Amino acid sequence: MRILIAFPDGDTHILDLYVTNLDPPSALVLGYNWLHRFNPLIDWTKNGITFHSNVELVGNAQELQA
Repeated sequence: MRILIAFPDGDTHILDLYVTNLDPPSALVLGYNWLHRFNPLIDWTKNGITFHSNVELVGNAQELQA
């Protein structure tokens, strides 16, 4: 599934997501490539994810829209 993601800093990106059934209580699984690409700050104690103020992509917009 191709989806438009909006980050808190206003950046938007088109990403390809793979949809599958997950066992409860998992709502979402973030893959290594996604974590490496966006490098979010993960707070395991508070169960939260925050993003650096300047998210950069590897590649260009044409590659994402292909």
